[in-house]
Amino acid sequence: MNRIRSIGLALAVPLALAAAAPLAAQVQVVDMIPFMQSDETNGDAEPNLAVDPANPLRQAASAFMFAAPMSNLGPVLVTTDGGSSWGLGPIVPTCMGCWNTGDMTLRFAVAGANPNQADLYASILSNAVPGMVVMRTFDQTLTTGMTSMEGRTGTDQPYIQARGVVGWFDPGKERIYVGISDRALGAKSATVDHSLDAAAGAPAFTTTQIDAGTPVPFDNYQTRPAVAADGHVYAAFYRRLTSVMNTGYTADVVVVRDDDWGKPAAPYTSLKDSGMPAVAGQRVASAVTVTDDCCCGLSCSMSAPVFPGQRQGGDLFLAVDPNDATVVYISWADRQGGDPMTLHLRRSTDSGQSWPGPDLLTVASAKNAAIAVNSQGHIGYLYQQWTGTTPNHRWQTHLRRFAGGAWSDDLLSNMPCEWNGGATTCGWTGDYDYLAAAGKSFYGVFSASNDPATLAAGTIFLRNHDGAVPPHLLKTDNTAVANSVDPFFFRTVELSTDADFYVRDWTDDATTHDHGLEPSSHPDFFSTSDVWNERMNDPLAFGADDRPVSHDPQPMLMGTNFAFVRVSRETGGPAADVGVDFFFSDGGVGVAYQNAGSTTVHFNAGQTQVTIPAGSGVQWSLPSGMSNHVCLAAQLNTAADPFIPPTLLGHAPGWPTGTDLAILNDNNKAQRNMQVFGMGGMGGGMSMFALVHNAARVARDMTIGIDVDGQLEENLANARVEIADPREPRVQPLRPHSTVTVAKMQPGEDRWLAVRGDLQDAPAGGSTAIRVYEVAGEQILNGYAFLPRRLEPKEVASQNAFQQAVVFARAAELYKEPRAAQASKAARAAAANPAIYPDFLKKETPSLQWLVGYLLVRQGADPLRLKDSLQAFLTAGSPDAQATAHLSLLNALDAQETMLRRAKR
Repeated sequence: MNRIRSIGLALAVPLALAAAAPLAAQVQVVDMIPFMQSDETNGDAEPNLAVDPANPLRQAASAFMFAAPMSNLGPVLVTTDGGSSWGLGPIVPTCMGCWNTGDMTLRFAVAGANPNQADLYASILSNAVPGMVVMRTFDQTLTTGMTSMEGRTGTDQPYIQARGVVGWFDPGKERIYVGISDRALGAKSATVDHSLDAAAGAPAFTTTQIDAGTPVPFDNYQTRPAVAADGHVYAAFYRRLTSVMNTGYTADVVVVRDDDWGKPAAPYTSLKDSGMPAVAGQRVASAVTVTDDCCCGLSCSMSAPVFPGQRQGGDLFLAVDPNDATVVYISWADRQGGDPMTLHLRRSTDSGQSWPGPDLLTVASAKNAAIAVNSQGHIGYLYQQWTGTTPNHRWQTHLRRFAGGAWSDDLLSNMPCEWNGGATTCGWTGDYDYLAAAGKSFYGVFSASNDPATLAAGTIFLRNHDGAVPPHLLKTDNTAVANSVDPFFFRTVELSTDADFYVRDWTDDATTHDHGLEPSSHPDFFSTSDVWNERMNDPLAFGADDRPVSHDPQPMLMGTNFAFVRVSRETGGPAADVGVDFFFSDGGVGVAYQNAGSTTVHFNAGQTQVTIPAGSGVQWSLPSGMSNHVCLAAQLNTAADPFIPPTLLGHAPGWPTGTDLAILNDNNKAQRNMQVFGMGGMGGGMSMFALVHNAARVARDMTIGIDVDGQLEENLANARVEIADPREPRVQPLRPHSTVTVAKMQPGEDRWLAVRGDLQDAPAGGSTAIRVYEVAGEQILNGYAFLPRRLEPKEVASQNAFQQAVVFARAAELYKEPRAAQASKAARAAAANPAIYPDFLKKETPSLQWLVGYLLVRQGADPLRLKDSLQAFLTAGSPDAQATAHLSLLNALDAQETMLRRAKR
């Protein structure tokens, strides 16, 4: 509700960050008022926080603060160092010299144009115009005013959530969801306004009344949304069942859900109540008593003791597990006996359909609950609580964390809070605080007294003080300043950056790369990661783009392979040993990983990056009957920094549940595709193949997303995608960001996808690719990339001859054919001496014709069109076309051998 207490006047200044020394404790608390505002004694209540998902060091926070006397832009608080220092960013339109805003919540969403940036969105009760305004800024510096997107009157408690779409459908779109109490719409006032393209020039909004019941006379003030990465959107509200009396009312606590971002014609109706009537929305708790005393501290009844200076009007919060959108947490408040507000924390593991008791936590005499779940599934729970007995009551701020089977309890503030006649001895802190998780860490804000004696030991003050322990707060002229209510930031160190080891999922160039974010910001985590293979025990020099240069593995008959990894940590620390397990999976989408060996990477004190050196690569063998079309993965493990279960060994990312984003969500894991070829440059028919495997335990239709970069699309004529389905073979054009459905896949079944086209040219370098993803709902679970490259003729000759050696080595191993072994030996000689490649092709063409015929006899059919590939090779009109056709034929032979091997034929 839009109620504000104020004392004095704040002076807004241009953004200037005041540095603070780090705190050694696990929880660091910072008074956010910058040094230049040290004179202020306002009631800076009702804080909120936004953490940039692309860069958690960048955050923005709101609290009730004044604009400068001659400014109509009110401040937010901004940090670029993860919260150690804060400055003012005057970006909120307000009236001249007024409070910045009434109720205000704000969130970042990953920018659609650049996954390494994020835009800021806010919902406010404006002081500049009547009612609610939804605002945004694309200014990454947060120094220019926000612009309005939507506004209307008659609303209360706008509460925003935002998310950039990283999945398959509508990638890069920025989406916002604002929970509102809008009584102008009638009794069903619980409302969600959402925009599916909030970064558009004139974004469209959809307004949905989410209460399908019959509230009396209105729903309560709070409507709290929560949005998962896969497009599940939840919202919670109180459905009032009786009118508000002097001490409260009866209400249901209700959760609604939408399974597709709010896109359906009737959004937020996916969840049906399990009782009667079976309307949209599941009741979490039925007919609870909710205290309602909106003006306590001014005119509340002393006959029914309630929190001094704090309102009671319900309390709601929702959070979704970032690793599994079916796991949802809710906190609500009700009246238990003489206690005006008791908090309840519950969990649903079936997408909100059931909320079994008992409570995970029950907290008496408390409000302002906030929940967050980190990348490891640990729960954070923030609340403020009235404790003790007269004359020793306290208003406390608690952070509880659940990990390892137990709840911790960190007391962040502990201020005296008594009734003193009709007044109180503690300041009003507002209707909410906030808690967020980014990766493993928790970040939060709360308001409390800035009396240092009432705050956690080691609290950092950016405002002026005398340096004593505890310090005495001072004005900028070093005279004493009265205590008041300030906003406080805190962060937890679940794992210090010097102990948080990771493998990069992606590197764009030498200056832009993964910094171990969880989840990873790039859906293509398999093309430029820091795990790779060599055929010699040498990691080789990195490219100018700071990417390792990987080479395709060779089958055991031809020699061994060596796995390498570059391990990173963000800050130097003590010496440490990091365990590394390597795995490989048979080529394709959805195939489980097998063991490829292990090693230990040693960090000296102060080192932030270590690459396995020459001579120390992990030797692994590719069975000679297996394709070198494989994926190589690394998994890190230390006692302090274990990987998130399950292990990759024996698993395919995404399954068995379809929600296991094993590599994207865990910076201890990384994957790289093998078998990336140069195509010979100009001319020729190109064919590439990918295995599609159903790793699920149920029959299903599989959705495969296919993308082709624009530069490569221009160089492919007649480009198409073929599904080699014996029951229903299909062909469709290859288009950027298209999908193909592989229907009725049985558990463990394989199908094949072919990408074909007439190659006019091939890029000489860069990252242009044809990418094949497994998509489940909105989420990208796994993928594979084809990267055609124009190479020098010598390189093309060597690679093609090498691949022919692999194809015939596989046939020799699988079928014990002497002719195949001889052909493999001849190809190896040509790979070592590419000058003989033209003569080699003439001499070995009969061997290729023989192998095509041999495999077709064993198959009994030609689902991959081997005959067409052979004919294209035999009739190629130029050396370039012949080289491309040769590799395409080898790709088809390799895929056919895998098809036969997996069918055990």
